Amino acid sequence: SQQTIIFTVRVTGDRYLDKFSVTLPSINDTIIKKVDVSPHSYTQMGKKSRQYISEYRYAVTVLAEKGNIQIPSVTVNAKRADVKDRYGRLLRYGQRFYPKSQPITLVVRPAKRVSAEPWLPLHGLQVSAKLLDEPPLKLGLPARYKVTIRANGALAQDIPSMLALVPESAFKMYVEQTKLEDKISSNGTTIE
Repeated sequence: SQQTIIFTVRVTGDRYLDKFSVTLPSINDTIIKKVDVSPHSYTQMGKKSRQYISEYRYAVTVLAEKGNIQIPSVTVNAKRADVKDRYGRLLRYGQRFYPKSQPITLVVRPAKRVSAEPWLPLHGLQVSAKLLDEPPLKLGLPARYKVTIRANGALAQDIPSMLALVPESAFKMYVEQTKLEDKISSNGTTIE
């Protein structure tokens, strides 16, 4: 339970897509967040010709304790790019089409019991800190301190802040800019 998975909607064809949008159905016992702001497009060689691929990725966090979760068919609203000659003259308008995926069943197994509360299904957790100002520090003068948290298994916005662990009476803290960055693994299956 509460494991985040990457759900990729991919459309493959013989031409680039001019327009591409996804209608995700609501899925019980999940939280769905779009990972990509715009579709990720690339080409690769198929068996006989070049394939044009466009995809959106979503982080799906499963909230169910155990059991099966059904992801219904996903509908894509797509339009192939117009065909032009080498002088830029229009030869053929791109066609609009609406491919639909097959439903998918996720099997959710019960989580192993852990003693930490709250619990996040993270691995490879790293916390590092760095003083940005040169010593010596002087009483009453500000010092800049950078804390970096890296973890695999959750979106950056879902990882708790370290600020809550600093006692308020110990320091006056002024939080500057928080930079959140999500990266999908090279095989497209996990969040790094």
